[in-house]
Amino acid sequence: AALGVIEGRLRESTFGVGTLAEEVGLSRRQLERRLKEATGQTPAELIRQMRLERASHLLQARAGTVSEVAYAVGYRSANYFSTAFREAFGHTPSEHFDNAS
Repeated sequence: AALGVIEGRLRESTFGVGTLAEEVGLSRRQLERRLKEATGQTPAELIRQMRLERASHLLQARAGTVSEVAYAVGYRSANYFSTAFREAFGHTPSEHFDNAS
């Protein structure tokens, strides 16, 4: 249930752990405990991972510029998105975009 909620709300920049907990009917603490057991990640880590994976697919599909993709997956700042993307994948979104050619 939590993964479906995250998937459906990725583009909302205000979507976070508190909203996810409300949507699945758990307290933040219960949500953290259950997701950590199920995935090995905290809810915040899982949301971030899912956003970045979606961004990777959008970049490979050439579904927009780096900035457009950043906003499409819920990042308010293209610079912050680029930093998070580089940490996750070892290269910048622009390099990822170029490699999709």
